[in-house]
Parts: sequence; C-alpha cells; structure tokens
Amino acid sequence: MVTVLTRHHYRKGHHGKDTPRMNASGADDGHPAPAAPGGGAAAADIAALAGLVEQLGTAPAPLGSAAREQVNAARLAIRRVMKQYDVLPGSLFETVVRAGVHERDPSLCGTLFIIPALKSYGFQRVMTALLGYLRDGTDREKAGAARAWYWAGGLDTRRAEPDSLADLRAAWREALLREFVSNADLSVRRQAMSMLSLRAERYPAHVLPLVAEAARIGRAHPDESIRRATHSAISAL
Repeated sequence: MVTVLTRHHYRKGHHGKDTPRMNASGADDGHPAPAAPGGGAAAADIAALAGLVEQLGTAPAPLGSAAREQVNAARLAIRRVMKQYDVLPGSLFETVVRAGVHERDPSLCGTLFIIPALKSYGFQRVMTALLGYLRDGTDREKAGAARAWYWAGGLDTRRAEPDSLADLRAAWREALLREFVSNADLSVRRQAMSMLSLRAERYPAHVLPLVAEAARIGRAHPDESIRRATHSAISAL
C-alpha cells in the first residue's frame, strides 16, 4: 500500500523559500513544461513519473488524455507540490532520483528532480545513487544518470571538496570511461562523451589503455555529435 503524502509530512527550510524553478524553455514555474514526444517514448515517461505522482498524492491527468498531456500534467503536478518545500522526506529519495534519471529533458532533470534531491538528501547520497544507475541500470538509465550527474557534479565547486566526494568523482570517471568503451548504445555514448575526460592523469594506471581506446572509438564514430565531443575532449588535453 502506498502512503499518500500531504504537506504535513514535510518540513519547511529555515528560510521558507525555494530556489526559483525554470522549465526547459526558461519560463517560470507557472508555465507548462515542454511536451514529450508521443508514442512509446511518452508512455515510458509516464511510467517513470507514476510512482512519484502517487507518493505525492497529486491528481493524475484525466483518463483518455493524450500521452503528451499526461506527461506534462504529471510534471506540473509534481512541481506544484515540490516547490513549496525546502526539505523532502526520506521516503521520496528513490522515486525522486529515479524520476530524474528517467527525465529526458536536461533542464527538467535538474530543476525538477536532481537539485531538490541534492538539497534534501546531500551530494554523497545522490551521487552514489547515480553511480549505481550508471553501473547497473538499463541503457536508458545509464544515459539518464550521466545527464543527471551534470547537475550533481557541477553544483559543489564553490566549496572545498570532501574526500568522500573526490572518491565518488574518481569512481564516476572510471565507470563512465568503461561504459563508453564497452557499451555501443548511441544514447549512452553520446551522454558519456559529452562529459568524459580524456586526461590520462585523471585515471589510475590500470585503466589508461581505455582512455586511448575511448579516443579511438570517438574519433571514428559515425555519429557526428560523438565525433565533435571527442574532438573537444582531445583539444582540452
């Protein structure tokens, strides 16, 4: 049985105010999120959001609504509830992170799911969960974990990095490198190379052959975006 959460299950932060949320088009929270593609992709989006919609006790889209409308209704309903609170309950951790991993819109992945998760549960817990998705998830989840890591990995740079986060980042770099080399899925390789470092000094000696192999695969890949990202990574050396 799923418990339906009300606002009494949450607590406000000390400031009682959230960071402004923006949708993918840069509009304020009150505007609808971008529509998802139709067909199977939209159905997968609905399934990914269903658990969080149910836990939050938000109203689903009317039966018979088109798949895109259901996705947008779910996103808006989730936003309306979550934006009121600075700290989310622990019972939502898995469903919030999972929804972020499955959210294909890069902006909504961060603003609607990953940033609230980081605020509520901390960098180490969220980053550890994302590393688990990269290592053990489906191809969609692996690509989604890389998309979500962009938000988790780029928001803590103003503070001294604890050793625990440094270790997590090192584990992530190695896992992402291994995934790019071994997994031929196009979405996974696109996401991986867009953030992959090819600097040899960032890896332990035993994985250095994979750095050269990743550069070789990326330079010769038939996908133009992967070739461009590889060129950028090599140019940064």
